[in-house]
Amino acid sequence: MQASDYNLNPFIDGGEFDSRNLEVDDNVLDEFFGLVSKIVLDNGKEYFSQLIQDNSRYENCEDFFLWLYEYAKTISDVYQMTKKIKELDLKEFEQLFDYCLEKLILHNIGLEMALNERRGEELYNKDNLKVMAGLINMYYELIFIKETSRDEADYHMHYRIGIPKDKCSLFWEKYLKNEGLLWKKYSLKLQNEINNKLELFIKIISTVDEDEINIQSENKAF
Repeated sequence: MQASDYNLNPFIDGGEFDSRNLEVDDNVLDEFFGLVSKIVLDNGKEYFSQLIQDNSRYENCEDFFLWLYEYAKTISDVYQMTKKIKELDLKEFEQLFDYCLEKLILHNIGLEMALNERRGEELYNKDNLKVMAGLINMYYELIFIKETSRDEADYHMHYRIGIPKDKCSLFWEKYLKNEGLLWKKYSLKLQNEINNKLELFIKIISTVDEDEINIQSENKAF
């Protein structure tokens, strides 16, 4: 906070925290978020409201505090949701990973069909399939869509989701074995994302052009 002169609101952009202009090491930020997240969950949303009331130097941090509360809550929810997956031994974790990667990510046969294929096997219950598929998709979106490095993606999965490091390494190992198919899948998602942003940009430009035309017409009328 001192590095930002207690003005953190400008670092909240589109509901996300943008630290690019904040001269603080990423590891320090992660440690800070980890520590403060625990404080938030222990003390509740009102903790920050009281903090702002008691100390005026935090008045330009209100948007950041609101974001931090939602961030902390999300992290807590994710930790609880992924608890059973994280507690699997490495062999079972890899078996579940391979099945979800093939059936739900690469070929997308659908959750119900995937369940029917392994019905009666506890490892492949509905919650496990949904959570594992979500984790796999999260990791590869970091690589392909967000263009993060392997180290950054592993760091995210380990420190923010709580996946043990030996299990994190499987995500990259499976990437190397399925690189072509994964590129094909996520490049399509990336193209769709680009197209959606392009359509929004064109729509905005068209609206601006229409407004200018309307203004010019009004001026001529006068």
